[in-house]
Amino acid sequence: MIGDLIQKTMFRNLAIWFSLVVVGNAVLAFFGRGSAEQFMLHLGCWLGATLIFFLSFPVWFFAHRYEWERTEKVARWVLIVVALGYSTVLAFIIGSPLAKRDIRSGVGFCEALAPKLEEFRKAHQSYPERLDQLDAATGQASLPEILFAPFWWGAVRTHFYRPSPDLTSFRFEFRDPRFISEWITYDSTRPGWWRHNSDSSSPFRLN
Repeated sequence: MIGDLIQKTMFRNLAIWFSLVVVGNAVLAFFGRGSAEQFMLHLGCWLGATLIFFLSFPVWFFAHRYEWERTEKVARWVLIVVALGYSTVLAFIIGSPLAKRDIRSGVGFCEALAPKLEEFRKAHQSYPERLDQLDAATGQASLPEILFAPFWWGAVRTHFYRPSPDLTSFRFEFRDPRFISEWITYDSTRPGWWRHNSDSSSPFRLN
């Protein structure tokens, strides 16, 4: 009977920890969305967990061997925290498809907007300075988050719609969240989507 009670307690504790891991990683994936910043956060967690592991495992080993119960208990909890740190790899695995989904959403929104801009140019001989000049609905549309937020909760830095000074051309540009300094661009003067950074430019394809 005591054995059954211990078994039930262990099962309950494992269920609690498993639930915390799943919920915690789901939250990290939702906010991080496979971004480069999320990867750096997880990299810090993994490096920190590795360092703590190599420091705490010998303590746990000797505490277990020489029956230092209190020290062993503390070391065991530290090792559990280490395991949680390593488990954050799940959040990045879950978040990576979200990054691609966000990119597709941004590209799709822009591609649906391009014909409206062309219609405006035909009617006014120039592209609009602002999107709200197309119509009120477009100006107040719910834009995909990727078009405005280069960081998880960062402020808007630049608008994704960028007309030329003389309003004879325009481009869409937003950051690829999977990289620190890569941008995804559509230019009305050349076909297709492009990826560029400070060093190079190449056709963009989302695999």
